[in-house]
Amino acid sequence: WVHEGANGSIVGCLLLVGNEVEVLVVDEKCRRQGIAKALVSSAEAHCRGSLDPSGAARYNALRLVVTAAQPAARSFYASLGFAPYRTSPSSIFGDHDFFLSKTW
Repeated sequence: WVHEGANGSIVGCLLLVGNEVEVLVVDEKCRRQGIAKALVSSAEAHCRGSLDPSGAARYNALRLVVTAAQPAARSFYASLGFAPYRTSPSSIFGDHDFFLSKTW
């Protein structure tokens, strides 16, 4: 998904693979305007409506990963209802990853 600014330029994008958010980026000049929230909401709606060939729900959650070095991102996702379901071990650099999920 992409979000266009007033002049038609792309100011945000989200890459979804299955039910995993792989990339979410918003132009620094356009942050705190609800763009990331709108992109995540679109991805969630897509996953909620995705059915397998038998007509059953394909997914029961939207998932993503953030690092310990991104406390603002963790807070943002928590405000949208995401919760950690796993953490990775710390690396030699001291950071670890938080695996987050919003389940329905």
